[in-house]
Amino acid sequence: MTPTFYFHLRGEDYEVPDLTGQVCADDAAARDEAERLVADLVETARLSGDAPCAGTIEVLDEDQRPILTLPLGRSAS
Repeated sequence: MTPTFYFHLRGEDYEVPDLTGQVCADDAAARDEAERLVADLVETARLSGDAPCAGTIEVLDEDQRPILTLPLGRSAS
């Protein structure tokens, strides 16, 4: 069975939990998805003339164990 991963957005004064999650093949695919989300958020901020928000995307596996954390505010490489 393919696992579900959760992508929570967190900052100093906000938290946006991912309540539904997303099916990804493995940890590497979840990292790719998190990097895509960061890039999308950075691009959306750029297009609207805003600075990207500060914070992180925290990725948890289906057992709610942290897999990785990526910073927002810049495109992931």
